[in-house]
Amino acid sequence: MAINKRTTQDGKTSYTVQVMVPNPAGGRGERVTIGTYRTRKLAESAEQKEQDKIASGTFIPPKLRVPPKVTTVADALDVWFQTKRGSVTSNTATIYESAIRLHLSPALGDRDVTELTHDDVQRQVNAWRDVEMGARLLARCVTILHAALDRQMKNGTIPHNPVNGVEKPSARTRKELPIWTGEQIDAFLTEAAKDQYHAPFWFFCLAEGMRRGEALGLRWRDLHWGMNDETCTAVISQTIVPDLANGG
Repeated sequence: MAINKRTTQDGKTSYTVQVMVPNPAGGRGERVTIGTYRTRKLAESAEQKEQDKIASGTFIPPKLRVPPKVTTVADALDVWFQTKRGSVTSNTATIYESAIRLHLSPALGDRDVTELTHDDVQRQVNAWRDVEMGARLLARCVTILHAALDRQMKNGTIPHNPVNGVEKPSARTRKELPIWTGEQIDAFLTEAAKDQYHAPFWFFCLAEGMRRGEALGLRWRDLHWGMNDETCTAVISQTIVPDLANGG
């Protein structure tokens, strides 16, 4: 058995699990690859499960395993996600996984995929809207559910996609952003002064109105000073985004 760590050129790591399957006729066993996982903890868990199967005589090589039949919405979401994650970035995969785990599965996951109706989906969308779920997140949930069920329709599991025609708030609709008062700004700067990043970051963001990613991506060479160093222009040439796949 073995867990092999791999690092790509962009610094992403993954862990491939292999197990040694004994030869019933004797002699050298066969090394079988089980899968690749994002973290060592997941890899170790998968390795232990396969070792238990080998010990009990119930091990079946992955290439011979029959995928479980899709019966619930959760099953449909899972097979869609496991397929889709191979063609998107790690950040995008994390966003999809979060929407499924936190919203779609709790709301509709236990429903029989063949009995889910258009009105069921519309009621859930209405419920998300009524608790003021963000329009972009709501639209993402609907898009993921539609794609997962579209896959099942093409496979013949369901005759039509119940998400078709569902009405949802426009993802372009944005809430009005609150503007701080002078008192709020003073209170913020007073508290921020206790932090080591007060001057180079918090004050800078507040004074210039930069987005977080823009401020974090700023470098000294992006600053262009005027005559006598009295003025300075910052050129936004890169931004920093959170690596959601590795905890942000």
